[in-house]
Amino acid sequence: MESDRPIAIIGGGLAGLALARGFERVGVPYRIFEATERFSEIGAGISFLPNAIHAINLIDPNLFKSFESHITYDEDPEVSQLRIRCGEKQLGDYQFGDSIINLGKFGKDDKGRCGAHRARVLDELVHHIPPGVARFKKQMVDIVELDGKVEVHFEDGTHEDFKAAICCDGIKSRARGIVLGEDDPAASPVYAKAYAYRALVSRADAERIIGPKLAQNGTFYVGNRRFLFHFPVEHGKLVNVIGVCVAPDSTWMARSLQEPCSKADMLRDFADFGEPLSVLLATNENPMRWALFELPHVRTYCKGRICVMGDAAHGMTSHQGAGGSAAFEDAYVMAELLGDEALRADLPRAFRAFDRVRCERGNRIVSTSYEAGLIFTLQQEGIMDDMDKFKRIMAVRFDWLWGVDLVEQVKQAKEWASEVQE
Repeated sequence: MESDRPIAIIGGGLAGLALARGFERVGVPYRIFEATERFSEIGAGISFLPNAIHAINLIDPNLFKSFESHITYDEDPEVSQLRIRCGEKQLGDYQFGDSIINLGKFGKDDKGRCGAHRARVLDELVHHIPPGVARFKKQMVDIVELDGKVEVHFEDGTHEDFKAAICCDGIKSRARGIVLGEDDPAASPVYAKAYAYRALVSRADAERIIGPKLAQNGTFYVGNRRFLFHFPVEHGKLVNVIGVCVAPDSTWMARSLQEPCSKADMLRDFADFGEPLSVLLATNENPMRWALFELPHVRTYCKGRICVMGDAAHGMTSHQGAGGSAAFEDAYVMAELLGDEALRADLPRAFRAFDRVRCERGNRIVSTSYEAGLIFTLQQEGIMDDMDKFKRIMAVRFDWLWGVDLVEQVKQAKEWASEVQE
């Protein structure tokens, strides 16, 4: 029977697995399909911002508790969320390493900035997925909506029927083109005029290069056309490092999202940064240059019984570390809406309600992530290298992002859905 059909979750990254965890809590039957042979995530570290922690606790009160065994908090109790320093050897009145601004506690329950290895976070999400609901090597190629169901087609030539499809298939999402139309400007991601280098450094090496205190505290370094961020993971045993170059005149010709590069090229991009940061990056003996892509503003997240979320809906640059947080937000709101029996009986209406409260915020996070790259690299018009303006803006810039009320979003979505039904 149609009412007995599960919902297909397409994609087994953070968004898909977090949604599955939410469905387990509210009792929504589902199947999850992953294109690769196992669940995996790109990148080494993930930062948990206040809105991510809020969303995770709402998805399942026990979920963040399970993450906590893998989370590393900054050691310095004086700074809660972010310490921003000068990365250039000289930047106006600032010299390398000088403190520009520290962002303190965000709300009374804020324990401070924390990070974890992505693989550990994924392991905890996977741990609670029951046997038999996950299928691997299942690359979705098409979704056809039929009367009261969707038919999901896979690259291996098979297809299956489901009550609906929620697609968390990443920034290169096939589903987004199905929802929007292949000719829609947002159907494909665009190069965000930025690229990144990554390194995972041992605690011993990090303490030798930048000192014990910095090695165990997340620190952000700003500079002309580039910035660098490092934070501890694995209970301080490792330090995750990402150096980003924002180059409005750059192009990306490679077919993949990353390409090998020489250590000399990487160090040339950070030549005017303080030497310890260059040495930190140089610990990576086989550097890769990672292109950063983003989505143009998406006009809708849904079409009938098909909905996109996570990076498939709002793929963004990593400049303000908001991608994972937005995925957890999506997962909570979607699970709460579909946990409502009346909405689960009318999934197109439930998806439109989700779209109504999530799409505008998702587009704003994409835009402000791009803008953050310009601000951190002193290229934003109206600010540039005026550090007084920089400090004033940074003091309040993240309030709207970190302070989202997801319970209120769910309430608004349900109220809208009720009015539409009436």
